[in-house]
Amino acid sequence: MSPAARHSKDKKRNWVILLLLLTAVSMGVSVWALFFQKAAPVLPPDFAPPDREEHAQPLPDTGEEKNESSSGGGSVNLTYSDRVSVDLSDKTVSLYFLNPSRSNHDIVLQLMIHETLVAQSGLFPAGYRLDSLELLPGAAERLREGGYNGKFIVFYYRQDTGERAIFTTEIPILALVQ
Repeated sequence: MSPAARHSKDKKRNWVILLLLLTAVSMGVSVWALFFQKAAPVLPPDFAPPDREEHAQPLPDTGEEKNESSSGGGSVNLTYSDRVSVDLSDKTVSLYFLNPSRSNHDIVLQLMIHETLVAQSGLFPAGYRLDSLELLPGAAERLREGGYNGKFIVFYYRQDTGERAIFTTEIPILALVQ
């Protein structure tokens, strides 16, 4: 084989190897982007969302008056269970969370598992309870049966202006996934 023919054959082989390497790298990046990249958390709005939580149910009227703060601040009373059940087949979360009528803030509730947002409520007014939430798209695929440490993050909104309060609450919970 002449040196010119050998050079041409080596050049073609190098191009094939380079194209195979580029294909492998692009496939690797695609797999990483699909399966290993963290989902961006849903940010709570600075003003109360217009949609009320569809699963929120009114609490019976107990005649309690709203807590008022003399300095113009807020008062919140929460009742909740620190255990939730996640049903992967229905893509729902069963929980027990009350925002009693004596609170003077509405809330938005997020459920985080391992720093991943899996469910978020709409606006949840004082005087309502929440028994279930729907999993966010893609959340069911990231979970497996078993127990997970997680947390509720509670964002508060003023009832008179809809403005988000400067404080939030994080509540450790146990999520049982089935």
